[in-house]
Amino acid sequence: MSDLIITLINAIDKDESVPLRGQYFVGDHPLVSAVIYLSNKYLVGDGHYEHMQNMTKNGYDVYPGEHDSYGWITGCIKTTRGIIVFG
Repeated sequence: MSDLIITLINAIDKDESVPLRGQYFVGDHPLVSAVIYLSNKYLVGDGHYEHMQNMTKNGYDVYPGEHDSYGWITGCIKTTRGIIVFG
């Protein structure tokens, strides 16, 4: 499933009409919303490490955004144009 997320991120990076607010992509764009939905489903929780490894292998860093003593509150995906926040 991470391959679909990667495909969507590639489309976001190529489409200059996908808006950024500062360095962050705006979540109400359909492509960004799809990445957030899939990331919440396939990158959050135990047992999804292989998806994160595939993302990193394909040039997209996945790292914690906000976190507390329990772990990640939000996650971030760094793309060539900006950052997508999920969680």
